[in-house]
Amino acid sequence: MPFTFAHPAAILPFRHWFGSSDGALSALVIGSVIPDIPYFFLFLPSADLTHSWLGLFKWCLPLALVVWLFWRWLVVPLLVDALPSFVGQRLRLMPVVWPKSIGAWLLALCAVCLGAATHLLWDGFTHRLGFVVQMFPEMEREVFAWQGYTLTVYRLLQHLSSLVGVSVLLFFCVRWLHSTPPEGSYQPRDFAWLLTVLVALLLMGVIRVCWFSGTFIAEKLLFLNVVWMIRWGLVVALAYVLFWHGRRYWHAAHK
Repeated sequence: MPFTFAHPAAILPFRHWFGSSDGALSALVIGSVIPDIPYFFLFLPSADLTHSWLGLFKWCLPLALVVWLFWRWLVVPLLVDALPSFVGQRLRLMPVVWPKSIGAWLLALCAVCLGAATHLLWDGFTHRLGFVVQMFPEMEREVFAWQGYTLTVYRLLQHLSSLVGVSVLLFFCVRWLHSTPPEGSYQPRDFAWLLTVLVALLLMGVIRVCWFSGTFIAEKLLFLNVVWMIRWGLVVALAYVLFWHGRRYWHAAHK
């Protein structure tokens, strides 16, 4: 599959449709990655269900709304403690304002659906069971084979589109950093801890590669390792979110 976090590149052309609404923009981004969430949380429905047009409404929409509410309610308030200073000085973190009208909620729902639709369209060209791959047998034509790995047309598109998507997002972020002037002083309190956890996850992933290098072919090993790191990264992030809010409420109660 294409790299999950390359998918938000597909929603960049549509970001202006939602104005400056942080809620709708975050819903758009979450929608663009939500079909892949079963890969990281095994108790959720099969990814085959979330990668269908019916599944977009039956599974992706409710799952994305849960993630969106979690993001708005629990994650956004602690970002000020975890962002690196060069980002925090430029990102105008506003207090979370919940949608106060039916129109605002509908805007968020439309953003989720649009984001998920871009994901399904992208995967339609790059998944073995994608609708475009199924329509055109030429997409499964062999391009290259080496030591048990067969590179087909759709796999080539999968790898190239992941590279392009990540590159576009990096370019967008770098351009934003250069074009947005810093404002005021910003001193993150928990960024060093967060960076330590990320480095530890990366090292554990490298150890897994070395340990299992003789068991799987390279593509499967890379897939399993990336999924493992993202899965545990999300678990650690969830634990930290709960710890941060628990610490805040404890301090508030003991003032």
